[in-house]
Amino acid sequence: MTLKTSSLRLGFALLAGATLAIGALAFRLLRHEETRLADEARRTLLGRAQIIADNVQLAVHDVQDELLERVAALPAADLPRMLAGWTEANPLVRNTFIWNTATRRLELPNPAAPTAEEKLFIQRYAHLFVARLETLLRAGERENVAATAQQQASPRYQFNQDMQQAMTPAAVRPARRGWIPWFEGDQLFLLGWVEREGRVAGVELEMTALLSRLLAVFPREPEAARAWALLDGAGHVLHQTGGLDIAKGQKPAAAVSLSPTLPHWQVALFGAPPAAAGGSYRLLSALLVAALLVSILAGGALLLWEAGRRAREARQKTTFVANVSHELKTPLTTLRMYAELLREDRVREPEKRRHYLDVMITECARLGRLVNNMLDFSRLEQNRRAYAPEPLDLTAWLAAFLEQQRLRIEEAGLRLITLLPAEALTVRTDRDALEQAVLNLLDNALKYAAAGQVVEVELVAEYGGARLDVCDRGPGVPAELREKIFEKFYRLDESLTARVPGSGLGLSIARRLLRDLGGDLACLPRDGGGACFRITLKDSP
Repeated sequence: MTLKTSSLRLGFALLAGATLAIGALAFRLLRHEETRLADEARRTLLGRAQIIADNVQLAVHDVQDELLERVAALPAADLPRMLAGWTEANPLVRNTFIWNTATRRLELPNPAAPTAEEKLFIQRYAHLFVARLETLLRAGERENVAATAQQQASPRYQFNQDMQQAMTPAAVRPARRGWIPWFEGDQLFLLGWVEREGRVAGVELEMTALLSRLLAVFPREPEAARAWALLDGAGHVLHQTGGLDIAKGQKPAAAVSLSPTLPHWQVALFGAPPAAAGGSYRLLSALLVAALLVSILAGGALLLWEAGRRAREARQKTTFVANVSHELKTPLTTLRMYAELLREDRVREPEKRRHYLDVMITECARLGRLVNNMLDFSRLEQNRRAYAPEPLDLTAWLAAFLEQQRLRIEEAGLRLITLLPAEALTVRTDRDALEQAVLNLLDNALKYAAAGQVVEVELVAEYGGARLDVCDRGPGVPAELREKIFEKFYRLDESLTARVPGSGLGLSIARRLLRDLGGDLACLPRDGGGACFRITLKDSP
């Protein structure tokens, strides 16, 4: 079975699996559908309750605005007399008052000879008149200053100012006004006030008359099992529509607050919402179609990813073949040329003949390393690489190995620095695999770090094994590529590797060998520039 066939089967398996999973969940969805629709009906009723609450607040605001407009329009000279008459003439007015901000005393009602109702009014709002009302006025001044500053920051401010000056008479000044909710016990009172040239005049609403204005806002409830109700802060029913008899302490099915207009008051629905029906099969069908689409998209994405991966591997293999062909051709060409010169006896000088022979030996060693890398790569890919762990004195072995490589390193223009422990450091590992890994690291340094003029090898004992660092002063490896360089066929910056021969297998083989032995290979940054490849060795079983 090819990789393409396997990917296609996997895609179809994902499609079928997702469809079956949604089908299995469909039965569970149907059982919960009734609950979902009931919740939707509750949300609908809650929205309806919000509309009723908005209408109630709008009706209250209309009454409040009308009363305060009339207070603001009263002439200052007749203000006490005309306000005093409102108590009898206007059913919406329970009490009226005038507070002198200069003397900090009530002018109306007369504190010296109040009626019984006025006495209760004065006692009810004593704290408000003494402290809170003046605090409210000062807070209003600060809010006006802040609002003016905010308006002046707007680009439309000058235009608005010009329009206001053109349309408003100079003598007209907007009065500051407002409404204060006040509680005595669990009963709500509403007090409206208007600032009038050193005075604060206002009215107290008659809540019974206000309630009669709100009755028209409540809808007729056609169902006998439900009722709409207006509740005060203590939960008492002030008004209701519908045939349901609301029991004391009964919790509403839905409720909306009327704050801040009527603090703690609520518009509430009592009784169960109607059961909704329909839509279950449509919802199920939509979910099945969505699942099919998602599965198809996932399968297509998987196929595209697989195609892209195979294309990248094909490009890497093509580059690998080209690089290996070049690496094989270069030493073979050199070997053939020098061999022909020596066969034809065209080189007479002994020193030159010896040099040619040294070059031929070097190129043969290079060919041997390349062939060994390809053979190791093939064995590792097929999991046929055999290891023979044995106790190995790393100090003695590394000293001898580096001495063999010293001439080649120095000919590349690098100075070899070795830092080895004074005592023997024995680790059970595979000699040939370790030698191949270290040799690949040295080859990597000779190719890319020759400009740094130094390569440093350090061996350090660690608990349960050892650590071997091969460091250079070359260009280094960017942080985002320190893992990617260990992928097979991968070569670093093309602008650099294009000038340096290589197959892109050395580091990949080295890491695989060391991990098979229980160790690891990592690339680390080095202070002062360059790269450091760290081999971690553990005792092999």
